[in-house]
Amino acid sequence: PNCHFKWAQVKMKARIVSQSSDEKFCGACRNDLQEMWSHANNNVDPADFPFSGSKSDCFLGVLTLVLAELLCIHRCAEFSETTEEGIQDRKMHDMLWKRLQLELEVLLFFLNLPLSVLATSDWPALALLHRLGKNFARSFGEIVPNECDLLNTRESLTFRSALEPLFAEKEIEPWQARLVADAAQNYVSKHRTDCPFASGAALLALVRTAQITPTVKLLDSSDYTWVALDTIKAWDTLHGDRVGAKRRFFYDALSTSWPWLQLLEDVGRHMQAQAHESPSESASESMENQSCETRVLSSKTEWAWQLFESPFRSEGAVFELPTEEHKFAQRLCALDRAEVLFLSGTSSGYKWGSFTVRGRQAARGLRGVLSSGPALLARAWNQDCSRWCEDRERYGSSWSDPAVVVHVKYPCRCIQELVPGARHIYDPVDQFALVPEGMDALLAQTSLAARDYLSHPATKAAAAAKVFWHPLHHSNSKGYQ
Repeated sequence: PNCHFKWAQVKMKARIVSQSSDEKFCGACRNDLQEMWSHANNNVDPADFPFSGSKSDCFLGVLTLVLAELLCIHRCAEFSETTEEGIQDRKMHDMLWKRLQLELEVLLFFLNLPLSVLATSDWPALALLHRLGKNFARSFGEIVPNECDLLNTRESLTFRSALEPLFAEKEIEPWQARLVADAAQNYVSKHRTDCPFASGAALLALVRTAQITPTVKLLDSSDYTWVALDTIKAWDTLHGDRVGAKRRFFYDALSTSWPWLQLLEDVGRHMQAQAHESPSESASESMENQSCETRVLSSKTEWAWQLFESPFRSEGAVFELPTEEHKFAQRLCALDRAEVLFLSGTSSGYKWGSFTVRGRQAARGLRGVLSSGPALLARAWNQDCSRWCEDRERYGSSWSDPAVVVHVKYPCRCIQELVPGARHIYDPVDQFALVPEGMDALLAQTSLAARDYLSHPATKAAAAAKVFWHPLHHSNSKGYQ
């Protein structure tokens, strides 16, 4: 849900930038790009690294921001070697290109997604990538030739010409689409030593022509955009000797003359037109206008499981429940907009796997409660806790003011002194340490640990501390929600 309504204004402005004509493009960059960043920093989450927060919940939103800024700088900056502004623009261009390659590495090589998901995402990332690739080819093509395109043969160039009816201003006729499909099928079956981007374009052309006419039938029900993605990535394998600074895969993939990005855009537009509006997305976007109590009451079945049926209530403390539904919603929504901070009390604790699970992932899980409850500003601190305390003293409560602090594995003493009014929770994970002073609650990852902590003299001495059974979510083999 965060990627829909929290980022809605960023998405809207990104579409304006991506759809602007060449003549009006730099004007859109001056106005709408600034508003994109303003919405991301104010509406999504003002906190940035070392925090992990809401900005990390929308990968396509971050990708689109980086893309739009890189394209705007590439098109509109002067890059003068004699002015400080020009030198800084060049440095920013280089930095954003490195950042974009990192994001594309995640998108194409690490996320288990077919290209069809990107094409139908409603984010203008594809349009911006297509436009950036054309600008790269125009600006750098003569100096840095596309090495994949250098493999083009007479046969592959003939096939490239056969694709042109798909991009003509006049609507393509079904018989023309049939001819394009035959050419694509013939190319895929015979020409496997040419540029892999050509084979990727051929597979996407088959998908596109099957959308245009029922006379084109794909061989099976599999998503051809999966195969197209694997085919395109083959260029990285063939060019395996180009690593580090020599790696050219993303430059070649964007600046190639093979229109795989344009075909993917057209495939996505057709799929979106067929699906009309996604109900799940419209429902997510409507959350922006719902109160917290409305979201809770409309999800009372899910909350009832948590409160009455969860097996994790069998050990440790349980919540005292109001008898009336609206009073429960009021109590839960007292947390709406509250900051929940996860951090570790050691200099290296944020690097451990235990902090990944019980810190960063737990924070993301709390942010996901938005669809059925309070909008929690849940953040994880990826630095030494003393650094947080120093920054808090420097920037004040407007920078970070947690209502709840979860101390993962080791307590952070300085934050207890700086925000004594917060609720402090200790999560020992697998350490089973004594309860640190000043804690309001303790999270035990097993039922035995919860039982032991409840009966331990140190817990009984800290009368205010409650013990809750809170198992590891990555061992949730029964799929509890």
